[in-house]
Amino acid sequence: MSKLKIQVEKIYLKFGFWNLDFTSLILLCLFWVFFSSRESLGVSSQVWTQSVTAGFETGKKNNTSLTPHGISLSPEVVKIEGITEPYVWALAKDQQGQVYVGTGDPGSVYLLTLQNKLQSLFRSTELHVHTLTVSPTVEIYAGSSPEVHIYRISPN
Repeated sequence: MSKLKIQVEKIYLKFGFWNLDFTSLILLCLFWVFFSSRESLGVSSQVWTQSVTAGFETGKKNNTSLTPHGISLSPEVVKIEGITEPYVWALAKDQQGQVYVGTGDPGSVYLLTLQNKLQSLFRSTELHVHTLTVSPTVEIYAGSSPEVHIYRISPN
């Protein structure tokens, strides 16, 4: 009986500066297939389009405003302690940086000082104070509704 000699040669493939034998190449391919599968990538990006506002009603709108022109960042919402009216309709700032607040139901005007102290300036017989402006002489003009009165308020 004659002996059969089998000669095995290692096959090397050259990829750039790497020299890989056949076994390493197979392992590299298996590794790539396993880790490039869709499940191993985690999260993939999704894009969708909303065409009506009803689609936004179920979502959370944290620090965003929804307008007919789209979504934008909204200003920070701060609760002012001491305002008992359910609506704040108008804000105005004087030259010193004090803020005047027009509220509704009943219509009132408050002064928010630089020390964050709230002071009631005016309570109207109207339901709402919808507009406020401050003159250079620090007189406050308040527009109310539903009867449309304009009040001049002097904080002194």
